[in-house]
Amino acid sequence: MQRGEWQCPACGLATDLEPAREQRSTMTVLADNASGPRSFHLVATVCPNRLCRELSLSVEMYPIEEDASGTLGEGGRQLRDWNLLPGPKGRALPHYVPEPIANEFAQASQILKLAPAASATLARRCLQALVRDFWGVKQTFLSAELEEIRERLNDETWEAIESVRSTGKIGKHFEKGTNVIVDVESNEPEMLLNLIEYLVEDWYAARRRRQQRLASIKNRSLAPPDD
Repeated sequence: MQRGEWQCPACGLATDLEPAREQRSTMTVLADNASGPRSFHLVATVCPNRLCRELSLSVEMYPIEEDASGTLGEGGRQLRDWNLLPGPKGRALPHYVPEPIANEFAQASQILKLAPAASATLARRCLQALVRDFWGVKQTFLSAELEEIRERLNDETWEAIESVRSTGKIGKHFEKGTNVIVDVESNEPEMLLNLIEYLVEDWYAARRRRQQRLASIKNRSLAPPDD
């Protein structure tokens, strides 16, 4: 049996994860403390991507609550989580994406949990740099640049952009300068990072595949005929 979709923090692969790829152990803290009783899950996951196979390690914290009968048990809502592995390098974009863009993306993913608003700002800067580099546009705000290239995008790509832009407080980011930090909901920086990965696949990876196919055709056409 597989559990829900999981995304590797090392290579970015999104896939349904088989149970054999994940191990969990639980520790309960009942000693009197300022936060109250807590349950901690240590979760170890191995990426199924054969080119990655990185180990991811995280800690999840849950409350310990008393039910109507006075029995203590783990509450259903997760309070916090910490990513221990992979290290601070953050998520990576493919090598054919310009290095400054890839570096900013990695930094945004690195501070995702520690500083969500700053992470979202870096992700917005990365997204704007991506649009400018690939499409050769330059406006003051990201929203204007997206409107400029709208007619050149396929429906699915525009739908992906709009689905993120119309969610929560993210839309405000598209109307702000690249260095303005705007408050965000907890899940919004991750949505921006996922959109960037989607666009990299849709734009850069697709272009690279076309270039490779074209090079292959040219090489075959130039090759001497077989005797």
